[in-house]
Amino acid sequence: MDTVTENDHMKDFWMFSWWYTIPAVSLYVAFVFKIGPRLMKNRPAFQVKTLLIIYNITQIILCAYVMERMRIFAQGDLFDFANCRVHDDMSEKSLEYYDISTYVSMLKNLELFDTVLFVLRKKQNQVTPLHVFHHASVLVLILLYFRYYRAEGTFFPVYLNCFIHVLMYTYYTMAAVLDPQFMRRFIFLKKSLTIMQMIQFGLILIWLGFQGTFCNVPRIHIYYFSFITVAIFYGFYDFYQKSYKSNWTSGRMPHVPMRFQIYFNWIINSPTHYTTNPIGSQQHPNCITSTFLLDSSHITIGLCQYPYWAKAIFQLDCNNIPIGL
Repeated sequence: MDTVTENDHMKDFWMFSWWYTIPAVSLYVAFVFKIGPRLMKNRPAFQVKTLLIIYNITQIILCAYVMERMRIFAQGDLFDFANCRVHDDMSEKSLEYYDISTYVSMLKNLELFDTVLFVLRKKQNQVTPLHVFHHASVLVLILLYFRYYRAEGTFFPVYLNCFIHVLMYTYYTMAAVLDPQFMRRFIFLKKSLTIMQMIQFGLILIWLGFQGTFCNVPRIHIYYFSFITVAIFYGFYDFYQKSYKSNWTSGRMPHVPMRFQIYFNWIINSPTHYTTNPIGSQQHPNCITSTFLLDSSHITIGLCQYPYWAKAIFQLDCNNIPIGL
């Protein structure tokens, strides 16, 4: 039997409805920008390390599962940019497509929890317009494609994004469970993931060009997808330039700088230690109390700048430095 009833085919259609998507996006934006920060204003940050680890592992498993389902479904045509097959009938193949798309929608809705965790942990500086725009716009994109144009080719950008997310959430899990000092060996992965994100958006734009040329994709889908892809690409590119490229050449911090008062024994070429926030400490003639800025390339004290080998001089305990990453 190659057909199914319309009721079976439409059983989860509420997930691809404007009546669900608009309230969900509105509530998400309101919570992360207004409601959440107001609720957390006079409360301590939630300690959700265990929940964070569970969430990251869940994301890895779900992304890998969706990737495998798509690979089996497409049967070798997953990377065919001109794949124009549409699954909008009552066949078993269309039902399988609909089933996979439902998992994709659940996955993208679950990703909103990323921002909720930022708010609950009082890391509001990470709730950037780019971050919120990315998550909110994807929900609308999922609705446009999986309700109005159920094309098999749509699985390519989703597959690509899931692959990036498997790597990203793996890194997040490692950062949550491993010793911070040990994790510094993998700091290069943060830069690599940003580059991979930009490559992903470049490939999606090429894919959109093929889809718009060879397939009967509604123009609004192409325009909207192209707009949000270019916008997010620019956001990642701007972040990359400010965080990894221009700041290395200018000697500024390649991540978020954190200024704080530090007290240390300054004896050139002699290993010493420091204590942060020295209250009532007696200052030695060879000691300096100053505003201190640490980054991965320089140690800045006042207007003087010392190369990173100064770490050997000051014996910096990096685990106690709030670098704000």
